[in-house]
Amino acid sequence: MSTNTTTLTSLRTILRKLDITLPKPIRDAYADTDRLNTAARDIEPVTSKQIAHAWGTAILEDRDPHTDPAVQRLITINALGDSIAQKMADTAEDHIIDALRANTRPILEALRNLATTAGKTLEDANTVLRGLPLEDRETIAAHGSKHLAAWEQATAANSTLKNVDRAWSWLQTLTRFAPASEWIVRLADVDLDTFEKHRRRCNPWDLIVAGHSIDLAIDTDTIQARNSRRAEEHADRIAAGDAARRKLMNPSAGISLIPAV
Repeated sequence: MSTNTTTLTSLRTILRKLDITLPKPIRDAYADTDRLNTAARDIEPVTSKQIAHAWGTAILEDRDPHTDPAVQRLITINALGDSIAQKMADTAEDHIIDALRANTRPILEALRNLATTAGKTLEDANTVLRGLPLEDRETIAAHGSKHLAAWEQATAANSTLKNVDRAWSWLQTLTRFAPASEWIVRLADVDLDTFEKHRRRCNPWDLIVAGHSIDLAIDTDTIQARNSRRAEEHADRIAAGDAARRKLMNPSAGISLIPAV
């Protein structure tokens, strides 16, 4: 099974879980692929002995073996080789990927709507939970039923956002609709400190607690703009650090030696 096969299967599964209806051209492409894969599994390797037998049978039955359908079918399968099933699978995958590339936008917009709704749910929950870690259910439950209800809503929304991010990542792998990026860049426009603190663990709740809103990027311009702003912030930080080090090394720098009048 190829990487694309696994990714296509994973994408279809996660979109179903998110209750996102694929555009008809993509649904049709998946259906066509299922048909091709079924047909490929029914094809068995052909030996030269089988071809010779079919050729001889055609002659004995007064049929031209050069045009006889049974003979030509065996010759075609033999020419394609033992990898015919994989070649058909590759063709089927290309068919789906082409359909995805032509219809990426509706999927991305559906993902963004889900992300926005889930993000708002997290913000509402945080007004009650006040930054408590979602992993600490016991502590949250000890605060009472209101906190527990907020935790349940936040946990479900957090899970939705993780699934949205997985779908985004798999769709990007297949279609390259935007540059590959880290989860935190995909889900929000965060400052450098938040990026460095939370980039290693995909947990959207952390972004809400840090004061950011969920805003799923669905195009190249948005991803690049976020990366550029963070790069500028990083450059400013380095410049400030350099200035501070120069001041420590030369404390008198910038101090006028001319007495005031």
